[in-house]
Amino acid sequence: MIRKIDVGSVFGNAQRTSYEYMKLLNNKKNGDFKTLVIDDKDGLHTLPFANHGSKVVMYEPNGVYINGGIVDNINITPITNRKDYNKVKDKIEIRIKNFYETRVSEKYDFVYCYRSLHEKHNKKIPMKRKIRKLLSSVKDDGYISLLCHQNGYCYATNSFLGKTLKVTPRTITRLIRELKDANLITISYTEDRIRRIYLV
Repeated sequence: MIRKIDVGSVFGNAQRTSYEYMKLLNNKKNGDFKTLVIDDKDGLHTLPFANHGSKVVMYEPNGVYINGGIVDNINITPITNRKDYNKVKDKIEIRIKNFYETRVSEKYDFVYCYRSLHEKHNKKIPMKRKIRKLLSSVKDDGYISLLCHQNGYCYATNSFLGKTLKVTPRTITRLIRELKDANLITISYTEDRIRRIYLV
């Protein structure tokens, strides 16, 4: 069995772009903002967001990731035992539920979705429903991070996105147009005509 000795996440470090979003929101909202993090395992992104000043609502349906235990021969440290948890516990609300199967009417300044769409426990939920649920959870002047983790932009084609999300390229075209019309994304093209989709 692999055992993680330190009290960090067994899944590594939070994505670098998440810190950029925290800086942006801190400046825009003067430290008063609320973040939704979906399927965050053992708090991989939740703790850094809370440490940067955000109030965080974290959804994770697998209680072992929250309360500790063993998953795939890896000893999971409970989020409550993780470094810095006690400093920020008043900023974190943990919900041991599947976000996509829960009736939620709250709106957030920032919605962070990292690999959630393709988690095994979410496979049975239609992709359109998951995306609409994510979009409906963002405040009008809020932000959403989805498929833009590595470089700050998404360069996938409509065909690729359609195959990945299990919808037609035509649906992707419509969804991209809706996101652009709602000023949630901007689009640019490289000299080679490769599209880049940026979150606004």
